[in-house]
Amino acid sequence: MMYEIIIFVWFAFPCVTGSGTNAPIDFELPFEYKNDVGNFQMKWGFLNETITIEFTLPSDTWIGLGIDCPDGSARCDMIVGNADGNGEKPFIYDTYEPHGDRQSIEDTSLGGTDDLTLLDASYSTEEGTTLKFSRKTDTGDKYDGKIKPGNMDLVYAWCAPPFCDSIETAHAPGDWNIISVDLHYHRQERHSNLRLGASTEADCTPGSTDLCTCSQLLHRGAILSFDDCTQEAAIAYCEGNGGLC
Repeated sequence: MMYEIIIFVWFAFPCVTGSGTNAPIDFELPFEYKNDVGNFQMKWGFLNETITIEFTLPSDTWIGLGIDCPDGSARCDMIVGNADGNGEKPFIYDTYEPHGDRQSIEDTSLGGTDDLTLLDASYSTEEGTTLKFSRKTDTGDKYDGKIKPGNMDLVYAWCAPPFCDSIETAHAPGDWNIISVDLHYHRQERHSNLRLGASTEADCTPGSTDLCTCSQLLHRGAILSFDDCTQEAAIAYCEGNGGLC
């Protein structure tokens, strides 16, 4: 895939899926991120040392997601795939882009391993292609990015006509983006325990990272407006919901 280095300031925020106090919590994919560039949507979650990611982009040819890409598209772990929107059989490739501005290369061709499991692939004319896959947080493959605590540099891209019309064709210069997202890897054990029904303790003390943000409290229906967002409200929600944000 071809990439032109562009620095873009991201402005979407990850949040918990669901809305309102009666919305079901998606224990498999409790985290969500959206970006207006390409109408990008991504959900993810952890189970033990495995991460499951679902992402959507507007293409019926191929979509791509880069993990741990501090130099943009260069030296980047790229996941590339498609559903059946273009008459193709669903596929997903575990690839690596060593130089940037070039087509990525399958890990196995570089002496690495294919560490992706395609769980689901779908296409709709409204949203495009959605791919859902899983892999280890640390695959041991030097061509795979490691999932780490804190913000991680990600890249996403999609193929759209008339510039791009096949898996061998590069995306248009504007059909990609660089983002920085906290995948909340430090919360993986607690979310895994919640999903499995095990008891767990959240740190609901003032200033704790387990406390929900104002946007998360509003999204979950814990407050009615940003005017109601106080540390006391965040602590109360944390204590009543096991700290799941």
